[in-house]
Amino acid sequence: MKLLKQFLRYVSNTFLLPQHLRRVHARRHPTRVQIPTDSALLAWILGFAARVHSREELGRLLDRRSLHRLTRRHISADSLARIAAQLDRDCLRAQLLVPLIRRMRRNKLWSPGSIGPFVMVAIDGTEPIRSDHRHCTHCATRTRADGQVEYYHRVVVASTVGTHPRILLDLEPVLPGESEVAAASRLLERLANTFPWLHVFLLDAGFANGPFLAQIHRFGRGFIVRVKDHERRHLLRDAQALAARSQADRWEAAWGHHRLRVHAWDEDGFTSWDSYPGTLRVLIVDEEELPEPATRRRRMPSPGRLCPRAFYVTNLSPGQLPTRALWEAAHHRWNLENTGFHQLKHEFHWNHAFAHQSPGALFNTWLLLAVAFNLFLTFVYRRLRAGRQGNKPLRWLAQELYAALRVAPAEQLPYLAAG
Repeated sequence: MKLLKQFLRYVSNTFLLPQHLRRVHARRHPTRVQIPTDSALLAWILGFAARVHSREELGRLLDRRSLHRLTRRHISADSLARIAAQLDRDCLRAQLLVPLIRRMRRNKLWSPGSIGPFVMVAIDGTEPIRSDHRHCTHCATRTRADGQVEYYHRVVVASTVGTHPRILLDLEPVLPGESEVAAASRLLERLANTFPWLHVFLLDAGFANGPFLAQIHRFGRGFIVRVKDHERRHLLRDAQALAARSQADRWEAAWGHHRLRVHAWDEDGFTSWDSYPGTLRVLIVDEEELPEPATRRRRMPSPGRLCPRAFYVTNLSPGQLPTRALWEAAHHRWNLENTGFHQLKHEFHWNHAFAHQSPGALFNTWLLLAVAFNLFLTFVYRRLRAGRQGNKPLRWLAQELYAALRVAPAEQLPYLAAG
């Protein structure tokens, strides 16, 4: 119960959430509105923060009369879906997601940066949902080996990486028939214009596209992109030829659950990428996972292994980012894929379509999920001592929120909807 009250007061006093909710517009006929839009938005955010599994479960939770102190009236599952479809996506982003992130920045969430002096952002694509039956007009399709048509959505996500909390900055849907790079280009333009304090973008090999990297360069931002050996052969061949005549930098470092022995060659001044207008720097990395003895948690010893050679390309000079810092930043790109996407899909149930009546309803629920995800992680890592010290897992804290929503008496809940 105490945790729920702390969370509600934190989002209300620190982020002025009720005021931001009232600024979000929806395409609703004013004479037919019975449920205030901000009440439905608050219900969605509380449900996502408490990690409800479905819209129907959230609707059953909102049947409790004590929660009407927060939402002002009962809201059914069908009403939640209908209002989500009527929301203005641009207004939802501009009046809710962006102001909350800007306030996090003003509150020194990344001070001085998320990795060293830089605020670094990973951009990656993922496939949140797929279905054999339910689909909308913007679903992409593919045919499996058994002949069954499968419907799915892809989305490109931008998230800060490095220090906790790792905040979702924005999302952009990949339209049927287009590439992730095209969606990422729209996302990049919006990020660069909205958040001028973003410094470096971390990208996987799928975004090793000259015009896209040139777009980042035009916005005055840095990038670190992994390039596969079979791509950009001229660039990598030139880099390896120079590396063969120089000594590698060597160090050992703990990363994740492993200790790594790293050999790195850092070469600068390449112009072998025809579609990129500037000079590039290439980092060639050989990594070896060192053998680990058996422990209480790992019953079998780890034999160690040699990892495939990796190539990273950047427009940052050695003076801006030294060799080891460049290697560490490139590894932080996995924060989004290994941690962020895993949390969203398996703990916040992003792989469930909460409202799939239309493309707008689906994407608006994703934006609301991003808002709830950011507020919950910021609350845990900046407000709770247990979160900062790692004493309580995030799943346990979310379960406490859910349990409190199920049993909290009305007199113990702040009247959040009134602001």
